[in-house]
Amino acid sequence: MHAVVELGAGCALPSLLATTLENPPSLVVITDHPDQTIIGNLTANIERNRGHFDVRCDVRCVGYEWGTEVGPLL
Repeated sequence: MHAVVELGAGCALPSLLATTLENPPSLVVITDHPDQTIIGNLTANIERNRGHFDVRCDVRCVGYEWGTEVGPLL
């Protein structure tokens, strides 16, 4: 199993592209500042592109503030 964690994802383009690789990561965690609008936009981007993801890839969106405990990301 390999995983990708994108910190400060913005629109999450690198993470979304990783889900389409021939041998995709089994887990992609997309993070950005825990603001409702930002996380809402990330979630919408994920849902708009879900049809392109490899079915073996689990994609999650998590709000994360720099300098806080990383446990929830892991």
